Amino acid sequence: MSTNYVGKIKPLDAFAEWFIKGNNLGFYIGIFMSKVEKQTGFLQRAVYTSKTMLTLGVSAGTWFFFSKFLERIRGVDDGLNYGLGIMAMQLILHRLWGIPTQKLGRNLLMVGLLGTALGEFCLKQHI
Repeated sequence: MSTNYVGKIKPLDAFAEWFIKGNNLGFYIGIFMSKVEKQTGFLQRAVYTSKTMLTLGVSAGTWFFFSKFLERIRGVDDGLNYGLGIMAMQLILHRLWGIPTQKLGRNLLMVGLLGTALGEFCLKQHI
């Protein structure tokens, strides 16, 4: 378990910060790594980029909102908060990502384990 940061970062602050970071990442992916061909019009690229920005912004913001919310409830900042946070995010936003409901249980388990491992790694590296 890592240092207790309860009270320093509010869940809504975490949502806002990671919503902006997700939007920035979505902008980069939409512009430079777009699956929309270069020959298509400006409007198609703009729509694709906007959807990518919104999807990544909402997803990252929701993940960190729940992670910091769980930190306040549990009183500790550890990998379990990040695992449960990403599971809550996927449960709420699975339609946005295009995950069918019948595959949701297996996907929740997978992202929960990966989110927990990633959270523990980042906390140990002080990221």
